[in-house]
Amino acid sequence: MGVLIVVHIIICILLMAVILMQSSKGDGMGSAFGGMGGGDTGAFSGREAANFLQKSTIGLAVAFFLISITITYLSSSSANVSADSVLQENLSNQPAQELPVNPIDDGNTTLPIDGN
Repeated sequence: MGVLIVVHIIICILLMAVILMQSSKGDGMGSAFGGMGGGDTGAFSGREAANFLQKSTIGLAVAFFLISITITYLSSSSANVSADSVLQENLSNQPAQELPVNPIDDGNTTLPIDGN
């Protein structure tokens, strides 16, 4: 499961990078890697970059959700999950404790009224 978490973190970082590289003007990755405004004639033009980044975002997002669900399933199936709450479980494991009885109390004790 440790390897799966490392892959999940790598996918998170890649997903953030791909999203941040996108540009609403169509020059995102083309200008990021030295595209000098050559329009759609460059090797990695704005349109090709946008298509690549959109497909990469979709693929990484799908991988992110699938791995998230897999990690959740594996962690819940390996843990001992019971229907009882944690409080009920702790109370059932402890023996009942009796309250201490005051041995000096003979029933004739009175409480002072108004500080007298």
